[in-house]
Amino acid sequence: MAAKVLVVDDEPDLELLVKQKFKKEIRAGDVDFRFAFNGKSALKLLASEPDIDVVLTDLNMPEMDGLELLERLKQENAALGAIVISAYGDIGNIRAAMNRGAFDFVTKPIDFTDLKLTLKKTIGRVQEGKALARVRREKEDAQARALEQERRAKEAQRQLIEHLKRMDRLKDEFLANTTHELRTPINGVIGIVESLLDGAAGTLTDEAKRNLSMVIASGRRLSRLIDDILDFSKMKTGDISLVREPVDVYGAVDMVLALSRAVLGGKVIDLQNRVSRNTPPVIADPNRLQQILFNLIGNAVKFTEEGWIAVSAETRGEFVEIMVKDTGVGIPKSRFEDIFKMFEQVEQADTRKQGGVGLGLAITKKLVELSGGEIAVNSVEGKGSTFRFTMPVSSEKPSPAGKAQRLTSALKDFEDASVEFVESGGGAESGQAVILAVDDEPVNHQALGNMLKLNNYRVRYALNGPEALAALAEKDHGVDLVVLDVMMPGMSGFEVCETIRQSRTLFELPILMLTARNQVKDFVRGLEVGANDYVAKPFEKGELLARVRTLLSLKRAVGTAIDRQRRLREEQRRAFELQAEKVKLEQQALSSAQAEEVALAESRQKTDFLALMSHELRTPLNAIIGYSEMLAEDMEGAGFDSLLTDLQRIRGSADNLLALINNLLDLTKIEAGKMDVYLETFRLGLLFDEVVGTVQPIAAKNGNTLDIALGEGVETVLADVAKLRMVLVNLLGNACKFTKSGRVALSAEAVERDGGPWARIWIKDTGPGMNEAQRARLFQPFGQGGKPPRGQAGTGLGLVIAKHFCRMMNGEIGVESEPGKGSAFWVCLPAQAVKPG
Repeated sequence: MAAKVLVVDDEPDLELLVKQKFKKEIRAGDVDFRFAFNGKSALKLLASEPDIDVVLTDLNMPEMDGLELLERLKQENAALGAIVISAYGDIGNIRAAMNRGAFDFVTKPIDFTDLKLTLKKTIGRVQEGKALARVRREKEDAQARALEQERRAKEAQRQLIEHLKRMDRLKDEFLANTTHELRTPINGVIGIVESLLDGAAGTLTDEAKRNLSMVIASGRRLSRLIDDILDFSKMKTGDISLVREPVDVYGAVDMVLALSRAVLGGKVIDLQNRVSRNTPPVIADPNRLQQILFNLIGNAVKFTEEGWIAVSAETRGEFVEIMVKDTGVGIPKSRFEDIFKMFEQVEQADTRKQGGVGLGLAITKKLVELSGGEIAVNSVEGKGSTFRFTMPVSSEKPSPAGKAQRLTSALKDFEDASVEFVESGGGAESGQAVILAVDDEPVNHQALGNMLKLNNYRVRYALNGPEALAALAEKDHGVDLVVLDVMMPGMSGFEVCETIRQSRTLFELPILMLTARNQVKDFVRGLEVGANDYVAKPFEKGELLARVRTLLSLKRAVGTAIDRQRRLREEQRRAFELQAEKVKLEQQALSSAQAEEVALAESRQKTDFLALMSHELRTPLNAIIGYSEMLAEDMEGAGFDSLLTDLQRIRGSADNLLALINNLLDLTKIEAGKMDVYLETFRLGLLFDEVVGTVQPIAAKNGNTLDIALGEGVETVLADVAKLRMVLVNLLGNACKFTKSGRVALSAEAVERDGGPWARIWIKDTGPGMNEAQRARLFQPFGQGGKPPRGQAGTGLGLVIAKHFCRMMNGEIGVESEPGKGSAFWVCLPAQAVKPG
């Protein structure tokens, strides 16, 4: 898209010159010009065409001058780039223009090559500013969207919490009405699965047998929990009843110990029956006595990692005291009374090593008391516990038919369920999502693994929190989602979730919590510690898979959004860097301005002289140069070749006159740090031809012969074309001035410097030469190597400026000369060996 440029100048010839000099750019669609004759008409045009990028304005104009226009532009459209074009080239006008927002300053007569570069630089800065503004707008829009999303998320969370509170206020009155209904389908499930294991449907694979055994084990555990809940319900309503009869204590203990060995789970524990066979029978309900014993022995197994558990009995008057002693972790003394209360447990609910609802010991105490006895506990932390309960002594012997039936099958929780699990196949490399299942129950691992594997997920397993964190700490762990149980030994699911969130966000690693605890406070706490979602057990397969899919999809979507946000932040960072650079440049400009104030005060006469010279000489020179160029372009190829030479001489004379003015102005710019350099790679031979053509009239006037020699391997040079042209014209012109009827040579040779190719340009003459004193002051302001020929006096600044220009182009300049042997000036610049395309 073409950059739009508004030219404001009351000089009528300028529009024609601009269109002529920029005709290639206009035809190519790179730039589109508009023209106005003063500040007022420019403001009207800007109002109708607000998409103008750059304004080029003169200073001295009728009705509204350039400075006032710059002030209005600064107030109304600070994004516009402004370039001042004026014959007033003094520091005061430049400072006034810059203070009103001008980006650069070009003096008349206009060097259109310089103007094109300045305009290109200004357009680039304007486009850069527009890009920064666009980034800022996008950032503000993104922040607004983020705030809105955050508000919506908080509102959704608030509504969810309110809903959960309402649900929490609903009282759960289902216990007495539902336990009987639950037992029927559970018993049906266990019966059908047992028949399948017995071969009702044919021979089964080992994998199928393991899965069915887990179903039976889970069903029996559920049946026992239902029995506890039913007993609890009956106790609250006073409906529990006991069928008392004489019971053999040794036999009852022996049966419970035998069944308890199935739930040791690989623990090295010695179960000992220390009850004497001579212990008198007790009056009790056989099923309830076994229930009491199993609860106490089961608790001892849960809290004993190794050692022994012993059951003994002693007769104390009319009662038999039965003791269950273990070498487990023990119980704090402060908890002795609490453990017999409903729903009370020794361990914290989230980190206890074994499951349960906290009814076992409460029901045990109630059953002991209903049987006419008492129960108590003694324990030392770290050394084990001893539970004691009493039962009335029976005067009758037990009946052989009095066998306990209630617990015989219910206590075979894992007798047939030898659980093994392995990771399912596939993996991230095959496109499958990897899910880490964290649960202390192997049966839950198997169930989750079967379910997820059938839906093309890969499953890894961890039995507790530390195992899960260790798996996630592995390099390239590749886990996409964590399915996390809440109640686990040692470290709860809440603690695991909090630890994960310290290093991974909600979207980097989603966490789905699973637990049988479905209280509202549990849901809320799970969300507070960083869980993405929460599913209560028992869960529907479809619901779990739907939530898994949703979290994985959300992770992928957020990952994409984060990548986009990262790219936006990178763009913003670049914009901030550009802004910082702009501030730095502004500070540097301020420092330069202060230095200019000092220089202005110290050299007021020089500044006034330069201002007068630029105004009086540049305006007519601008017309001479512009019209001579236009005539040359029109006559070229039209049969007026003889006139082209004269036009070129006119242009050369005007350029020489302009060079005298520019030398003083350039030195001032160099000293003020206002001179810019634009390096590019170009053909050196073309520049040599152009320079020789410019200096030829001087050489011919003094009867000199000009020679050109471009050495082998020297084709291009890396420099500022305009400044190198000025250096060579100055050096070659000096050589022609000081040489009479001699030879002046311009040549170049390839040299190696600093590990790269360079070009050394020589300007040699057969003139009078210079002594050491003359050479010493040669590159000093207003110092000349010798007295110039009559009628060819210079300013004494050419070589000083040439030295500054060479340094700005990363090059050097020097001279070799002796009296009577001529002089040889050299310029060394970086060269590029590759031929230009």
